[in-house]
Amino acid sequence: MLKMSRHRRAAITELFERRSLFADIWGAAPSLMRVDDLAADFPEISGAGQTVAVIDTGIDYTHPNLGGGFGPAFKVVGGYDFSDNDSDPIDTDGHGTGVAGVLAASPFSVNGFTYRGIAPDAKLVALRIAPNTSDVPLEKIEAALTWVIEHAAEFHITVVNLSFGYGRFESHFTDQTLGDELDRLKTAGIAFVASSGNGGTNDGLGITAPAADASAFSVGAVSGSDIISEFTQRSRNLTMLAVGEGVRTTTIGAGFQTVDGTSFAAPAVAGTIALMRQVDPTFMLDDIRSMFRAAMPKNLDGDQEIGVTSGFTFQRLDVFAAVSVAMLRKSATPEVQSLVGKSGNENDIAFDALGVLHFVYYDNDARTMKYATRSNNGSWSTPITIDTSRSDVGTEFSLKLDSFGAARLAYLDGPNGDLKFARLLGATWATERLDTNGVTGLYPSLAIDENDHYWIAYLRKTKFDLKVMHFDGDVWSRETVDSDGNVGYSAAITLDQNDQPAIAYGNASYRQLKFAQLSESDGWMIDVADQGVRGAAYLSLAFDVDNRPRISYYEVDSSDLKFASFSGVEWVVERVVSRGATGLYTQLRIDDDGASQIAYWDKRTNSLMKASGDGSSWRLTRIADNAGKFMSATISLITGNWYTQSNRNNFLVLIPVP
Repeated sequence: MLKMSRHRRAAITELFERRSLFADIWGAAPSLMRVDDLAADFPEISGAGQTVAVIDTGIDYTHPNLGGGFGPAFKVVGGYDFSDNDSDPIDTDGHGTGVAGVLAASPFSVNGFTYRGIAPDAKLVALRIAPNTSDVPLEKIEAALTWVIEHAAEFHITVVNLSFGYGRFESHFTDQTLGDELDRLKTAGIAFVASSGNGGTNDGLGITAPAADASAFSVGAVSGSDIISEFTQRSRNLTMLAVGEGVRTTTIGAGFQTVDGTSFAAPAVAGTIALMRQVDPTFMLDDIRSMFRAAMPKNLDGDQEIGVTSGFTFQRLDVFAAVSVAMLRKSATPEVQSLVGKSGNENDIAFDALGVLHFVYYDNDARTMKYATRSNNGSWSTPITIDTSRSDVGTEFSLKLDSFGAARLAYLDGPNGDLKFARLLGATWATERLDTNGVTGLYPSLAIDENDHYWIAYLRKTKFDLKVMHFDGDVWSRETVDSDGNVGYSAAITLDQNDQPAIAYGNASYRQLKFAQLSESDGWMIDVADQGVRGAAYLSLAFDVDNRPRISYYEVDSSDLKFASFSGVEWVVERVVSRGATGLYTQLRIDDDGASQIAYWDKRTNSLMKASGDGSSWRLTRIADNAGKFMSATISLITGNWYTQSNRNNFLVLIPVP
């Protein structure tokens, strides 16, 4: 065990900047959700071109802030009354009019404060399913959903809001009556937003149906002070929170009302989806979910809340952040998309849980590190520069996503010889220096545990020792893992099945491939995996189903691909391929059957190869010709995916590998 003193430093705050750029004084609800910043910075993003179907008690379409009329020339462009079975969905209760106001009311002032709907230029469809909020037959909701499906193209409906529900469900639940219609909405790409319910938590956790349907964006409520409302039903299956207390909105008779309830939190999310789809109509539902997860601030249930709390961390709507991320990820022009990855060499990729691909690469022509995303529709965003401090920053880096799908990056600031770290906060990369002790930060490798704490392994060249930086949620700490000789080359860090970090790395002094794993009781435990290896590079580390480490690596002097696995008693080393100049840029993964799969570049044939084996025999497969240099690999939901560079045109391209 090698253990030295730790150095601790505060981390940058993971909060979005609050500003007051708009001339008027905004109310608490729009201020918390940053509608004021949206109006100031993105006045053109107002929901234009989108239509939201409001399934409720109808809408008082005569209200001047809701368009003042009914039909194609007005804000409320159409609808139907399923309660009275006629074509006039006028609201006589006020609930639906309040929901519509949160969604799309034009700006208004009350007591000197400014309010507006989230998407004031969106169109509305009013579908009246009941005269009040007491008892609503599911058959009426089913009929309204069917109407949406049949008229979606006619009215360009992209979002549906339903602020009704029943029951208490802790996991996804599909109502037998509504399931087919909700599935058809999902297939059509129409977002379905539903309130989580106002029954609180005294009778247990769980949200209402149909909010509990897996296809729904379920929404609970917070106060204007960002405290989860006591009446909010919540559980692990809740999608997000929005302001649902003290909400100023429209009411019947041209007036305004102050309302509480998850009914009025849901339309804030529905309106935001309309804004995001105005930014890029090609966004798919999983793209929208991905952007919400990556952009929204977090709210821990139990830090300020009263009553029975869940202990879960939810995300709370930030309209400005959602639109900012949508602007960042919107599809680039075909010309720009065709240039993504041009002149790239060092690169890393990661898929989030919703299928969005995050891509970082070093642009050798521009001499800068760039970031882009690929949406589920296959479109690339416009690449942006991550660190603008100077040229040649980011020639070595490691990309990972946290549990919410937000991008995090450890990288080398070569000109200054520093280790740096960057977090994508909404649409902006925030950077910080972690280690500035001379020439440090080489071979950075990043891992993120289940608590979204960060581990970075790297070589400090001034002392030729292996270092680790650890972020525990509050501060960074630094320690030396191994200082026995010239150690830390080609470090690769990952987490085992118990969420404990482990590192594979080279020792140039003693010609060793080494392995270090953190023990909660004993600190870093170090072992030699391969004694006599003549230079280990391009290391890739993974754990098998029995939580035993496996390492793929390139032996520099012999130019061979090698593989080391721990049997539980000793390390077993194999030479997988020995044809010379093969095994560079190795990427190891363990498949569902427990077999090792190694992607690598065969320099001699300039081809992307894959070696598959169980430790006793290996099968070699050629994946692509003229490809494989500067390769990076990740695992999507079904297949492995590799970025490769073609030597012919100097582009990084995506190649799926079965």
